[in-house]
Amino acid sequence: MNDKDASLLEAAKKGDNQRIEDLLEQGANVNVVDSSGMTALLYAIGHWWLGSTVELLVAKGADINVTTDTGSTPLHIASTISKTELVEFLIAHGANVSAKDKNGLTPLALARNKENAIVLITNGADVNERSLNGYTLFHTAAHWGSKELAELLLTKGFSGDIDIKQNTGETPLYIAVTQGHKEMVEFLIAKGANVNTVEFLIAKGANVNTKDQAEGHTLLHSAARDGRTEMAEILIAQGADVKARSLDGNTPLHWATTCAFPRYQAIVKLLLANGADVNALNNNGRTPIRGAVATSNKGLISLLCKHGADINVIEKSGQNLLLHAAMENVLGSVNYLIKAGIDINSKDNNGLTALHWAVARGNRKMTEALLSQGADANVKDKKGVTPLHKAAYQGYGGIVEILLAQEGANINVTDNDGATPLHLLVKKVEYLSAEETERLDEKCEGIVEDFNRRAKGKRKVIALLIANGADVNAKDKSGDTALSIAIKEKKKDIAMLLKAHGAKK
Repeated sequence: MNDKDASLLEAAKKGDNQRIEDLLEQGANVNVVDSSGMTALLYAIGHWWLGSTVELLVAKGADINVTTDTGSTPLHIASTISKTELVEFLIAHGANVSAKDKNGLTPLALARNKENAIVLITNGADVNERSLNGYTLFHTAAHWGSKELAELLLTKGFSGDIDIKQNTGETPLYIAVTQGHKEMVEFLIAKGANVNTVEFLIAKGANVNTKDQAEGHTLLHSAARDGRTEMAEILIAQGADVKARSLDGNTPLHWATTCAFPRYQAIVKLLLANGADVNALNNNGRTPIRGAVATSNKGLISLLCKHGADINVIEKSGQNLLLHAAMENVLGSVNYLIKAGIDINSKDNNGLTALHWAVARGNRKMTEALLSQGADANVKDKKGVTPLHKAAYQGYGGIVEILLAQEGANINVTDNDGATPLHLLVKKVEYLSAEETERLDEKCEGIVEDFNRRAKGKRKVIALLIANGADVNAKDKSGDTALSIAIKEKKKDIAMLLKAHGAKK
């Protein structure tokens, strides 16, 4: 490929019409193909340059049915874009609506929206084609909720059964129901869809509790997940089990409480009014309120509590709702749960409290909120680690100051290994060797600067601990002082800082 041809491809990507005209006048090949099997026209379409660029290339002789290495034509690509005018233009200039790529798919099988599909069908595309997963255009129409497309299929000779199943067994009616397209459901029934099959789960006499084989969820699960209250009402009226469980043990109420959008409050109320178990445990020991806590949805938390939700439930991980909220940095839920009476100093299986998690996350506001409401600043986990150990280890100077200001704070508190906060922080400080610095400076601009900035911040916290009475000569159970650790790990400036404050080996 010569320079003119290469430049033409770049100009097509950018929609630079003047450059394209100049290059073609200079002898560039309008149908040149690069190593990826792409031409200027394919690039212009792929980059959404409708209008003048595509028109210019076609006017200059671009092959409108050229194919990529995967067998895609310009019309295949255009069909995947929400630009119906582009599809119309290509067809008007001779694009083959029946062309198949190497997967055997036509532009119609790849249509992005109903508008593209309608244009292709109107211009002779085969309405009986199936995609790789067995989808027919009737499945697609049901998914989009497009009566217009469905009616067009019938008038253009769709020969398939209206209850035709795709590879996973779903019929158009099933898809319309799960997508909440009520008008499409009514249309399909009027056209003869079998309302007594298990796929049509809202018909009288049908099994409304049929479960999806992959996840074990019912249509009511799907309605709850998507916040489709009207569809849920229909399902419940036909006998849907509000306590049905998916393979992971979740009920529809579990699914309905995982989203913070206002419309979900209505479906939660509906499920509760119809007997949903507010304290149902899934396979991980989680109840529905867990989802509301995760999204800090105070309205849902309050609603669930009014219906008897247990805020002290403990998951299999040993975490309760407060610990989960702290771990996920959800301050609103933390405050609500404390006011509701949850034990602020409750521990998980590792002995960690909400304060441990707030400190570990560097969440200053949550740390202050927990302390102001009675959290134990000196609590230890199973390894003897206190919140102060964690704050020092992470180099969170502001949180260290908050913890030291608490009554009874012990700056020289030790963990099970005899390490003080100062010991842990000295171990945590990391440096780059000269060789590492040079290598990173060449490849990753800014990383060295950021690394050194963090190290400098931790040195300041070391100085803060010392200024507040940290024993620079305290020994852990291995007999190490902060200074001996610094020397062993070749942290010279830390060693100098410690020596300046009376540290000895």
